[in-house]
Amino acid sequence: MVANLGAQMGTATLYANGTNGSSSWSQANELDAFAGTTVNDPRTTPVAGNTYSLKFATTNSKAIVLAFSTTGFENPVITFATRGTATGYATHQWAWSTNGTTFTNFGTNTANTTGTFLTRTLDMSAINGVDNAATVYLRLTVSGATAAGGNNRLDNFVVNASAISGLPAPVVTGANLDGTVGTAFSHQVSATNSPTTYTVASGSLPAGVTLNASSGLISGTPTTAGSYSATITASNGTVSAPATFNFSVAQGSQTISFGLIPTMPVSDPPYTLTATASSGLTITYTSSNTAVATVSGNVVTLITPGTTVITASQAGNANYIAATPVEQILTVLSAATNVTYLGGVSTAAPANVPVGTTVSGISAGNNFGSTTLLGTGSASAG
Repeated sequence: MVANLGAQMGTATLYANGTNGSSSWSQANELDAFAGTTVNDPRTTPVAGNTYSLKFATTNSKAIVLAFSTTGFENPVITFATRGTATGYATHQWAWSTNGTTFTNFGTNTANTTGTFLTRTLDMSAINGVDNAATVYLRLTVSGATAAGGNNRLDNFVVNASAISGLPAPVVTGANLDGTVGTAFSHQVSATNSPTTYTVASGSLPAGVTLNASSGLISGTPTTAGSYSATITASNGTVSAPATFNFSVAQGSQTISFGLIPTMPVSDPPYTLTATASSGLTITYTSSNTAVATVSGNVVTLITPGTTVITASQAGNANYIAATPVEQILTVLSAATNVTYLGGVSTAAPANVPVGTTVSGISAGNNFGSTTLLGTGSASAG
């Protein structure tokens, strides 16, 4: 529930679910939304809208709770519009609390069993406990309904209170705080006397970290390692003395993602490596056997058949520690060799073809007589 007139101090909440002193109400048959009224609507252009309606005799002695803040204010007086039915609730019992657990009865019976909306008043100005309170819980217990159709309708709650004058300045407690690059951080500034605004008066917070001016929560994900210092003030109309907050942000850790490298024939074109670091920093690569393959930047050039280990590394920087290197094996195969038939005469393969080279392209469809593969090693037809 958000105020649509005047100053909004936090958010008002209506409980009918068994928490914060309320009862559990059934939305199916115990709660309703009948037509509203402009009675007690202080807006320039009143709007009737709907009412919050309680009904059924079986709900006698049940309660709803309205919670709101009086931070910075005192002497609240609440007005609202209500109407009912002849068989509706004949008794309203009000009670207040600042913790949602311990309630104290107050006020007069505000029930209205007529079919006409009337304005009712809850004067809490003599209750010191609800002045400048973070949360006031206002409980309404209903009783006296005599029929299933009996109901009571509530609309247009208005809270009028006076701003507290001469409230002592907040006292802010400084702190020494630790964080890590890349890791979420949060700290709630501690301050007395109900401040409503917080400000970084001097210095600076770590990069990536901000101060919520309304709640005093320092939060974010640091992006730069180092030491920082900031003074923070709080205000409730009177500004506090500044308090110092020191931050020590350590280097973050990082990991490398590096997938398998496919086996390739030596005749393949250069291959691009695609490892990444969680920090976003650039990866460097090395080849353990440069006779088989060399690396320039992130591109591998194949030299000769064999195997080599490609290592992906990230040395870190001022904000990240070095990552653990990741290795992948690159296997380079000999180039495929073809034997071409020219009218029954074979064209020999290139000289010095390594043993184990695959000979491809022999077709049973062209029968020129016997086929002879000559060599000092063995060959296979594929």
